[in-house]
Amino acid sequence: MDALIVVVIIIVVLAIVAGIGVMLIARRNIGYLKQNPKLVAKAQMTEKTVTTPDGVTLAYGEGPAPAGSESKPPLLLIHGQAVSWRDYAAVLPQLTAKYHVYAVDCPGHGHSAKDPSLYSATAIGKQLAWFAESVIGRPVLASGHSSGGLLVTWLAANHPDLVAGIVVEDAPYFATQTGRREKTFAFIDSFSTIHDYLEATEPRPGEPEPDPKERPSYLVFYLGRSYIKTWVGKGWDRLVAHVTGWVKNHPGEVPHLFWLPRSMNEAFDQSACLQDGTGDYDLRFGDTFYTGRWFDGFNQGDTLKQVKRPTTILHTSVREERGILLGAMSDADAQNAHLFIKDSTLIGGIKSPHNIHANHPDVVVDAIDKLAAQVG
Repeated sequence: MDALIVVVIIIVVLAIVAGIGVMLIARRNIGYLKQNPKLVAKAQMTEKTVTTPDGVTLAYGEGPAPAGSESKPPLLLIHGQAVSWRDYAAVLPQLTAKYHVYAVDCPGHGHSAKDPSLYSATAIGKQLAWFAESVIGRPVLASGHSSGGLLVTWLAANHPDLVAGIVVEDAPYFATQTGRREKTFAFIDSFSTIHDYLEATEPRPGEPEPDPKERPSYLVFYLGRSYIKTWVGKGWDRLVAHVTGWVKNHPGEVPHLFWLPRSMNEAFDQSACLQDGTGDYDLRFGDTFYTGRWFDGFNQGDTLKQVKRPTTILHTSVREERGILLGAMSDADAQNAHLFIKDSTLIGGIKSPHNIHANHPDVVVDAIDKLAAQVG
């Protein structure tokens, strides 16, 4: 065979292999962008809105009532911060096959009301109680992730008549309290950055609300201050420069870079916000975790002690670095929550990032199924 032909064949084969490699990397890192909407559609979830008697708009997704679901409690899902009910995409097809599922956008998120007066556990808890009573109309099995886990705890403690049982997915019990929160990754990497951004860009009293297009990108602001830089080093500055250029050329959007890990692309997604016009999340919600206002009237220890409904607590494996808690709560926090709730099961040491339902959906589905069987 002619040597030139051999060289051409080798080049073509290498190009094909490289192309396949790029496709596989892209599927791993940003494939969720196409996959998640397909999973929501497969689950037959429909987005609806309802207005409470005090004029608060709540958006929610509702699935069909499958055959046999009448014998089980309806399932209420409460997401964590900076996302919407669609964040549950990975578990929705399995759950809607067995339960009548309702997934609510908390105020400040998705298509629900954007009103800072609603951004506290007590205020949101009251809205969720109204929703459970007036929209669902039966005692629910409630599962909440992160701050949503705190909310289902509040709901079970304050409205036990509306709750059959709760699944708490890696909620930040105790670590969010003053004196503790300052040494957590969430506070340093997220809440402090949100506070500083709002301080720098929010209008002063009497000034008009600025056009989101005229505000600096929150993502660029965040990347310049992120705690993650301490792990990456100089390469982080190159990433910030690249993203800054990308955002300048794509106003109103957040990037999805196939060569970055999925976790980083999801972090980009969670930077999308109302303030700079890239998303629906109101950064003022996150700021209440910086100021502590989200916990006004919400004592975590007292609330946990009031929970009398069967509870499953899911807790990921966490570690500390330089005194900073790299997780929602410590092992001791999870154990204390378990001790406070008399009828509870603690499943700890789960080897997963914070968002268990996205990374290990079977773990969350199994916990919900077992609790549903327990409460009948």
